[in-house]
Amino acid sequence: MSRSSLSLPPLDGRSSSTGSSSNGGGSDAMKLYHALMEKFEDQKKELSNRAITIKTLQRNFEKISVLCKQQSQSLQESREREEEAEAAKRDLEGTIEAYKERVEQLESSRPSDNTAKQIKKLEEALKAAKQRAAAAEAATEGKIAKDGKVEKLAGRY
Repeated sequence: MSRSSLSLPPLDGRSSSTGSSSNGGGSDAMKLYHALMEKFEDQKKELSNRAITIKTLQRNFEKISVLCKQQSQSLQESREREEEAEAAKRDLEGTIEAYKERVEQLESSRPSDNTAKQIKKLEEALKAAKQRAAAAEAATEGKIAKDGKVEKLAGRY
């Protein structure tokens, strides 16, 4: 809108041909004009501040949007890595089970420590029995030899 359509007084403070003829009327019009201009400037500043706020909010929204996309991608990558780790874990668990079975097979095919101890005890018992047998044989031979001497002596008498 132009000033002429608002029927505002001229800016230089002079009364217009359409304004009132008294000085008081022109002064009121000037006060009204200045009040309206002040209100207009205030609203203009407020509008400018709101525009700045809107631009700031839009930048923040765009930054948050980018961060959300990055976080979403990061989350997806983490899930993929977790799935890969789970698959690797399952493979390793299978390998561990196979090794456990193999260890059990090997342990069952070799003598256990108890079996080895039992074998050692049996070998010691066998050795002791052989020694006793040898001692008994020696004693028997000695007795026979004594008996033979006794018979020789008995034959002399």
